[in-house]
Amino acid sequence: MSSNFDKYLSLEERVYISTDEKAMLVWGEASGSNDASLLGFTYNYPGEYEHFTETDELQMMQKFAHGNDVPLLWIGKGRFDSRKLEVGQVTEQSDGELRVNPEWLDLDRAASRLQEYFGTDYNQMGTGKAKNKRTAGGFHDWSRANLPERFKKQDLDIVVTSDGVKPQYLIELKRSYIDLDGWTPFKDDLRNYVLQMKSATGSDSVPLIAYQNKEAISDDSKMTLFKINNINPDAGGPNWINTDRENSITAAEFKRRLLEGDLRV
Repeated sequence: MSSNFDKYLSLEERVYISTDEKAMLVWGEASGSNDASLLGFTYNYPGEYEHFTETDELQMMQKFAHGNDVPLLWIGKGRFDSRKLEVGQVTEQSDGELRVNPEWLDLDRAASRLQEYFGTDYNQMGTGKAKNKRTAGGFHDWSRANLPERFKKQDLDIVVTSDGVKPQYLIELKRSYIDLDGWTPFKDDLRNYVLQMKSATGSDSVPLIAYQNKEAISDDSKMTLFKINNINPDAGGPNWINTDRENSITAAEFKRRLLEGDLRV
Protein backbone atom coordinates (compact mmCIF):
# COMPACT_ATOMS: atom_id res chain seq x y z
CA MET A 1 0.00 0.00 0.00
CA SER A 2 0.98 3.62 -0.59
CA SER A 3 0.14 6.53 1.68
CA ASN A 4 -1.22 8.71 -1.12
CA PHE A 5 -2.14 8.50 -4.78
CA ASP A 6 1.04 10.30 -5.89
CA LYS A 7 3.20 7.69 -4.17
CA TYR A 8 0.98 4.99 -5.67
CA LEU A 9 1.87 6.29 -9.15
CA SER A 10 5.49 7.18 -8.45
CA LEU A 11 7.09 4.00 -9.83
CA GLU A 12 5.54 4.43 -13.28
CA GLU A 13 8.13 5.47 -15.85
CA ARG A 14 6.09 8.24 -17.47
CA VAL A 15 4.89 9.80 -14.21
CA TYR A 16 6.58 12.53 -12.19
CA ILE A 17 5.56 13.70 -8.73
CA SER A 18 6.51 16.78 -6.75
CA THR A 19 8.01 16.08 -3.34
CA ASP A 20 9.47 18.11 -0.47
CA GLU A 21 12.97 17.16 -1.60
CA LYS A 22 12.51 17.46 -5.38
CA ALA A 23 9.77 19.99 -6.10
CA MET A 24 8.20 20.89 -9.44
CA LEU A 25 6.71 24.35 -8.91
CA VAL A 26 4.66 26.87 -10.87
CA TRP A 27 4.99 30.49 -9.74
CA GLY A 28 2.34 33.14 -10.19
CA GLU A 29 1.63 36.73 -9.33
CA ALA A 30 -1.63 37.58 -7.56
CA SER A 31 -3.91 39.90 -9.49
CA GLY A 32 -7.34 41.20 -8.55
CA SER A 33 -9.17 39.52 -5.71
CA ASN A 34 -8.90 35.96 -7.01
CA ASP A 35 -6.86 35.83 -10.22
CA ALA A 36 -3.18 35.14 -10.88
CA SER A 37 -0.78 35.50 -13.79
CA LEU A 38 2.00 33.05 -14.60
CA LEU A 39 5.56 34.11 -13.79
CA GLY A 40 7.45 30.90 -14.44
CA PHE A 41 8.37 27.43 -13.25
CA THR A 42 11.16 26.09 -11.07
CA TYR A 43 12.72 22.67 -10.72
CA ASN A 44 14.02 22.46 -7.16
CA TYR A 45 16.64 19.75 -6.81
CA PRO A 46 18.19 18.53 -3.54
CA GLY A 47 21.71 18.34 -5.00
CA GLU A 48 23.92 20.23 -7.43
CA TYR A 49 23.55 20.58 -11.18
CA GLU A 50 26.91 19.01 -12.00
CA HIS A 51 25.64 15.72 -10.55
CA PHE A 52 22.17 15.90 -12.14
CA THR A 53 21.14 13.08 -14.50
CA GLU A 54 17.31 13.18 -14.62
CA THR A 55 17.17 15.03 -17.93
CA ASP A 56 13.74 13.74 -19.06
CA GLU A 57 12.12 15.31 -16.01
CA LEU A 58 13.79 18.65 -16.74
CA GLN A 59 12.72 18.39 -20.41
CA MET A 60 9.15 17.86 -19.21
CA MET A 61 9.30 20.99 -17.06
CA GLN A 62 10.68 22.94 -20.01
CA LYS A 63 7.56 21.95 -21.99
CA PHE A 64 5.43 23.78 -19.42
CA ALA A 65 7.66 26.85 -19.52
CA HIS A 66 8.05 27.01 -23.30
CA GLY A 67 4.33 26.47 -23.93
CA ASN A 68 3.47 29.32 -21.57
CA ASP A 69 6.32 31.62 -22.75
CA VAL A 70 7.77 31.97 -19.24
CA PRO A 71 11.16 30.94 -17.81
CA LEU A 72 12.10 27.64 -16.21
CA LEU A 73 14.63 28.05 -13.44
CA TRP A 74 16.93 25.47 -11.91
CA ILE A 75 17.20 25.77 -8.13
CA GLY A 76 19.82 23.54 -6.54
CA LYS A 77 19.58 23.14 -2.78
CA GLY A 78 22.75 21.15 -2.19
CA ARG A 79 24.36 23.93 -0.12
CA PHE A 80 21.24 25.38 1.44
CA ASP A 81 22.49 24.60 4.94
CA SER A 82 25.42 26.90 4.13
CA ARG A 83 22.90 29.60 3.13
CA LYS A 84 23.47 29.25 -0.60
CA LEU A 85 21.24 28.42 -3.56
CA GLU A 86 22.30 27.31 -7.02
CA VAL A 87 20.17 29.29 -9.48
CA GLY A 88 20.08 29.43 -13.28
CA GLN A 89 17.67 29.61 -16.20
CA VAL A 90 17.10 26.48 -18.26
CA THR A 91 17.42 27.20 -22.00
CA GLU A 92 16.85 24.97 -24.99
CA GLN A 93 19.56 24.83 -27.63
CA SER A 94 19.05 24.50 -31.39
CA ASP A 95 19.72 20.76 -31.17
CA GLY A 96 17.01 20.35 -28.52
CA GLU A 97 19.46 19.88 -25.65
CA LEU A 98 18.92 21.84 -22.46
CA ARG A 99 21.56 24.10 -20.97
CA VAL A 100 21.87 25.58 -17.50
CA ASN A 101 24.63 27.94 -16.39
CA PRO A 102 23.86 28.12 -12.67
CA GLU A 103 25.45 30.44 -10.15
CA TRP A 104 25.80 29.91 -6.43
CA LEU A 105 24.15 32.78 -4.58
CA ASP A 106 23.99 33.76 -0.94
CA LEU A 107 20.39 33.61 0.22
CA ASP A 108 20.24 37.39 0.55
CA ARG A 109 21.14 37.75 -3.14
CA ALA A 110 19.06 34.77 -4.30
CA ALA A 111 15.76 36.47 -3.44
CA SER A 112 16.44 39.49 -5.65
CA ARG A 113 17.87 37.28 -8.42
CA LEU A 114 14.68 35.23 -8.56
CA GLN A 115 12.71 38.45 -8.94
CA GLU A 116 15.00 39.45 -11.82
CA TYR A 117 14.32 36.17 -13.60
CA PHE A 118 10.56 36.55 -13.08
CA GLY A 119 10.56 40.19 -14.14
CA THR A 120 9.30 41.68 -10.86
CA ASP A 121 10.62 44.26 -8.41
CA TYR A 122 8.57 44.08 -5.22
CA ASN A 123 9.63 45.28 -1.79
CA GLN A 124 6.90 43.76 0.41
CA MET A 125 7.96 40.23 1.31
CA GLY A 126 6.24 37.26 2.93
CA THR A 127 3.25 35.35 1.60
CA GLY A 128 0.89 36.02 4.49
CA LYS A 129 -0.64 32.60 3.79
CA ALA A 130 -1.09 29.70 6.19
CA LYS A 131 1.39 26.88 5.75
CA ASN A 132 0.41 24.02 3.46
CA LYS A 133 1.61 20.50 2.88
CA ARG A 134 4.82 21.60 1.16
CA THR A 135 6.15 23.93 3.81
CA ALA A 136 8.50 21.36 5.29
CA GLY A 137 11.29 23.74 6.19
CA GLY A 138 14.31 24.68 4.12
CA PHE A 139 13.63 26.40 0.82
CA HIS A 140 9.87 26.52 1.28
CA ASP A 141 10.02 28.37 4.57
CA TRP A 142 12.78 30.64 3.26
CA SER A 143 10.78 31.54 0.14
CA ARG A 144 7.67 32.29 2.17
CA ALA A 145 9.57 34.80 4.28
CA ASN A 146 11.89 36.33 1.65
CA LEU A 147 10.01 36.43 -1.65
CA PRO A 148 7.26 38.92 -2.54
CA GLU A 149 3.90 38.73 -0.83
CA ARG A 150 2.24 38.74 -4.26
CA PHE A 151 4.12 35.60 -5.34
CA LYS A 152 2.05 32.42 -5.33
CA LYS A 153 3.79 29.09 -5.73
CA GLN A 154 2.07 25.79 -6.36
CA ASP A 155 3.35 22.24 -6.65
CA LEU A 156 2.70 20.38 -9.86
CA ASP A 157 1.60 17.43 -7.73
CA ILE A 158 1.51 14.77 -10.45
CA VAL A 159 2.45 15.04 -14.12
CA VAL A 160 1.63 12.13 -16.41
CA THR A 161 3.46 12.28 -19.74
CA SER A 162 2.69 10.57 -23.02
CA ASP A 163 6.32 9.68 -23.75
CA GLY A 164 8.34 10.56 -20.68
CA VAL A 165 8.67 14.21 -21.73
CA LYS A 166 5.43 15.65 -23.16
CA PRO A 167 2.88 16.49 -20.41
CA GLN A 168 -0.47 14.78 -20.92
CA TYR A 169 -2.23 15.19 -17.54
CA LEU A 170 -1.52 17.73 -14.82
CA ILE A 171 -3.06 16.53 -11.55
CA GLU A 172 -3.78 18.40 -8.35
CA LEU A 173 -4.06 15.89 -5.49
CA LYS A 174 -6.56 16.63 -2.73
CA ARG A 175 -7.07 14.68 0.51
CA SER A 176 -9.53 15.03 3.37
CA TYR A 177 -12.04 13.08 5.45
CA ILE A 178 -15.06 14.35 3.49
CA ASP A 179 -17.00 11.59 1.70
CA LEU A 180 -15.94 10.99 -1.88
CA ASP A 181 -19.41 11.85 -3.20
CA GLY A 182 -19.62 15.03 -1.14
CA TRP A 183 -16.29 16.74 -1.73
CA THR A 184 -16.00 19.61 -4.21
CA PRO A 185 -13.07 21.96 -4.90
CA PHE A 186 -12.78 24.80 -2.37
CA LYS A 187 -12.89 28.35 -3.70
CA ASP A 188 -10.15 29.26 -1.20
CA ASP A 189 -7.82 27.39 -3.57
CA LEU A 190 -9.00 29.34 -6.62
CA ARG A 191 -5.61 30.88 -7.45
CA ASN A 192 -4.00 27.44 -7.30
CA TYR A 193 -6.52 26.14 -9.82
CA VAL A 194 -5.99 29.23 -12.01
CA LEU A 195 -2.26 28.47 -12.13
CA GLN A 196 -2.93 24.79 -12.79
CA MET A 197 -5.34 25.63 -15.62
CA LYS A 198 -2.93 28.08 -17.25
CA SER A 199 -0.01 25.66 -16.91
CA ALA A 200 -2.00 22.86 -18.52
CA THR A 201 -3.45 24.98 -21.31
CA GLY A 202 -0.06 26.31 -22.38
CA SER A 203 1.47 22.83 -22.42
CA ASP A 204 -1.51 21.25 -24.19
CA SER A 205 -2.19 18.93 -21.26
CA VAL A 206 -5.39 18.15 -19.36
CA PRO A 207 -5.91 19.60 -15.85
CA LEU A 208 -7.33 17.10 -13.37
CA ILE A 209 -8.13 16.88 -9.67
CA ALA A 210 -7.67 13.55 -7.91
CA TYR A 211 -9.51 13.39 -4.61
CA GLN A 212 -8.87 10.71 -2.01
CA ASN A 213 -9.74 10.20 1.62
CA LYS A 214 -6.88 10.35 4.12
CA GLU A 215 -6.09 6.66 4.12
CA ALA A 216 -3.54 4.33 2.55
CA ILE A 217 -4.06 3.77 -1.16
CA SER A 218 -4.27 0.30 -2.68
CA ASP A 219 -5.59 -0.95 -6.02
CA ASP A 220 -9.13 -1.18 -4.64
CA SER A 221 -9.20 2.23 -2.93
CA LYS A 222 -11.99 4.47 -4.16
CA MET A 223 -11.32 7.98 -5.43
CA THR A 224 -13.08 10.83 -7.22
CA LEU A 225 -11.80 12.14 -10.55
CA PHE A 226 -12.45 15.70 -11.78
CA LYS A 227 -11.57 17.03 -15.22
CA ILE A 228 -11.37 20.83 -15.10
CA ASN A 229 -13.11 22.41 -18.08
CA ASN A 230 -12.98 26.06 -17.11
CA ILE A 231 -12.06 28.47 -14.31
CA ASN A 232 -13.79 31.85 -13.96
CA PRO A 233 -12.29 33.83 -11.03
CA ASP A 234 -15.02 36.47 -11.25
CA ALA A 235 -18.00 34.10 -11.12
CA GLY A 236 -20.11 33.88 -7.98
CA GLY A 237 -21.32 30.83 -6.10
CA PRO A 238 -20.21 27.45 -7.43
CA ASN A 239 -19.82 28.75 -11.01
CA TRP A 240 -16.16 29.68 -10.54
CA ILE A 241 -15.17 26.18 -11.66
CA ASN A 242 -16.66 23.87 -14.27
CA THR A 243 -15.71 20.21 -14.07
CA ASP A 244 -16.72 16.75 -15.18
CA ARG A 245 -16.51 14.29 -12.31
CA GLU A 246 -16.60 10.57 -11.75
CA ASN A 247 -17.21 9.21 -8.27
CA SER A 248 -15.95 5.95 -6.77
CA ILE A 249 -13.34 5.08 -9.36
CA THR A 250 -10.75 2.63 -8.03
CA ALA A 251 -7.12 3.72 -7.82
CA ALA A 252 -6.15 0.89 -10.16
CA GLU A 253 -8.70 1.97 -12.77
CA PHE A 254 -7.69 5.62 -12.41
CA LYS A 255 -4.04 4.67 -12.96
CA ARG A 256 -4.87 2.48 -15.95
CA ARG A 257 -6.79 5.28 -17.68
CA LEU A 258 -4.02 7.79 -17.04
CA LEU A 259 -1.32 5.53 -18.45
CA GLU A 260 -3.48 4.58 -21.45
CA GLY A 261 -4.43 8.20 -22.12
CA ASP A 262 -8.15 7.48 -22.05
CA LEU A 263 -9.94 9.15 -19.14
CA ARG A 264 -13.48 8.48 -20.41
CA VAL A 265 -14.71 11.52 -18.47
